[in-house]
Amino acid sequence: MPFPKWIPLTALILCAAACRKKPLSDRPWEQGRVAGYAPVYDNSPSLKTLSLAGPMATKLPGKVLACGHYLLVPDSALQGIHVLDNSNPRAPQNKYFLQVPGFVTAGAKGNFLYVSNYNDLVTLDLSILPQLKETARAKGAIQAGMYPPYGGVYFECVDTTRGTVIGWVPATLTNPKCRT
Repeated sequence: MPFPKWIPLTALILCAAACRKKPLSDRPWEQGRVAGYAPVYDNSPSLKTLSLAGPMATKLPGKVLACGHYLLVPDSALQGIHVLDNSNPRAPQNKYFLQVPGFVTAGAKGNFLYVSNYNDLVTLDLSILPQLKETARAKGAIQAGMYPPYGGVYFECVDTTRGTVIGWVPATLTNPKCRT
């Protein structure tokens, strides 16, 4: 009877899996100085300021949303939303760019746009554009920026009293208390 070809491959896969380094969550906490990430904080009031600018070219467009007679194109590269007037569906016009610091996601219903602004969820009434009207703000509704954008790392725990987390930088940590 011939030797099955799949046996050596299976043995190789099992050996590689056994030799693989355990994920950080399965290992004991390291003490002393370790490599990790530290949050970058900002307290500037401009972080919570949304503004309307002229039209811009898209860089990294997301899923198109319909809001009233507008089409909205989220753009994470530009941190905001392109607003197109769709009154004439045969020729939508790029009218505005809504700048949203810390923008990650958006949703729409009726004439209302819901956008993430760092950790806040902001509701805007688009029925009165070009006037920009914030109708509600749910502070801390989104857990954006609370963790570094990498898995399996130690990090300095976020202290929300120090401001809004706007990014993460590599750092040497002493006795870290947080990890992903």
